[in-house]
Amino acid sequence: MFRKLLSISLLIGVFWITAASAQSSPEEVYFEKDRLVIETLEGKRFAFTIELAITPKQQARGLMYRRGMAADSGMLFITDTPREISMWMKNTFIPLDMLFVDSQGVIVKIASGTVPHSLETVASGQAVKAVLEINAGVSEQLGITEGSQLLYPTFE
Repeated sequence: MFRKLLSISLLIGVFWITAASAQSSPEEVYFEKDRLVIETLEGKRFAFTIELAITPKQQARGLMYRRGMAADSGMLFITDTPREISMWMKNTFIPLDMLFVDSQGVIVKIASGTVPHSLETVASGQAVKAVLEINAGVSEQLGITEGSQLLYPTFE
């Protein structure tokens, strides 16, 4: 009898611990993948594998909780209509370059080397259609500047 009660108590304890950890861990969010190209002002083209953040749930999650990202990868946040966008780095472990993009696909602002876990907002400063997040330093390394063009169906 004592062993049976001990077993039941242990099972209940394991259940509560599992339930508590599930609540504190981030919920999985699915992101569709695609490819886009950035063309620099010098005419050089660079392809990126991107994840699309389109729904409010996807946009709220973004790249939070990730520990790394391939050098030729990124996440594209797309809005229905152009508007001023502000973002932050809460729960984001990867330093990022944020590329703010107008409705024609032109990069109008780059916030380079954003600080992981920062609660400081990074704002577009004007109405934009999208934000592309890539690894910090990649913009400078590839010569991607304001005026560079995203080649992607959203902007055609």
